[in-house]
Amino acid sequence: MFKSFRIGQLFNIPIFIHWSFLLLPLIVIYRSDALETVNIVWELALVFALFGCVLLHEFGHALSARRYGVKTLDIILSIIGGVARLTRLPEKPWQELVVAAAGPAVNVVITAVIGLLLWITGNFDLPYAGVIDSSNFLPILAFANIALAVFNLVPAFPMDGGRILRAGLAMKLSRLRATFIAMVVGQVLATGFAAYGIYSGNYTLIFIAVFVFYGAATEYRGIKKETALSNHKVRDTMEQQFCILQQSHAMNYAIQMLTNTGQQHFVVLNLMSLEGVLTHQNILKSIHEKDTLSPISKYMTKDFVALSADDNIKNAYHLFQNNNYEIIPIIENGVVIGILDKTSLNEFLITQEAK
Repeated sequence: MFKSFRIGQLFNIPIFIHWSFLLLPLIVIYRSDALETVNIVWELALVFALFGCVLLHEFGHALSARRYGVKTLDIILSIIGGVARLTRLPEKPWQELVVAAAGPAVNVVITAVIGLLLWITGNFDLPYAGVIDSSNFLPILAFANIALAVFNLVPAFPMDGGRILRAGLAMKLSRLRATFIAMVVGQVLATGFAAYGIYSGNYTLIFIAVFVFYGAATEYRGIKKETALSNHKVRDTMEQQFCILQQSHAMNYAIQMLTNTGQQHFVVLNLMSLEGVLTHQNILKSIHEKDTLSPISKYMTKDFVALSADDNIKNAYHLFQNNNYEIIPIIENGVVIGILDKTSLNEFLITQEAK
């Protein structure tokens, strides 16, 4: 049930819709039951147009991040907005500031374009409350874009304003310290939102407050993890005693190695050449399918990334965070000299955070 559905791709960035997004038309129709059909259609059109603007907002983040070598995994639209999932933060604080500000800037540009269109057509009037129709559709959409930009500039994670605040502070402070201050500012604001929401009976504001409060804490925990890893190389945590499988071996040999050594994931060679990796999940799959006499090559995957022992451990952390990798081979001069899996990295991270 809790899935996102791919609806397309733009600029080589996949676009997904979270299942909760599908509730929006139902909510609009339910709240508009006293309106005529044509007005309900205009209500729905406004909702979808606004989320089109949200999508452009996220592409503002994604494309500006691309300028600094940061890839975007995908963009996801849900009932509460959108998110562009970047593989990592830009290295320099000013770059993060540009990326964070690019989203609200898109909404300002959209508002300016709509305003220019309304001025040219002589329909430059302020939007008014009431039934949405062709006469006030564009003014309301313009006003909604300004509201979206202002809301996102609130200096609280996970909104863009929180990231702008963190980027500004990080120009003088460490990123960890800057994130901590931005987290505190965001949580203070969230507490104020919650208090006013309780006082006024505004449950939407209470929901936003909870979202902001925990979003700020999550951001700080993530940066704290990265900081704990930043001064270490892959060789500091890689496994140097490990079993290697040949792709011509039968799966029952892999099962035997799993049982005898406790190693969960394996690198697979063709003689001395690295060909793939065999995960614990695929070993179990062969057992479930009663196919243990088939060669390992049938169940191994070639979807893997190798690292050097001298790479920063943060590279491995981001790879595990952003992909479905279970194991990363460590290569030196074309030879596999170690392996790194999620479990060993998490254990290393726990020991570093405890220091």
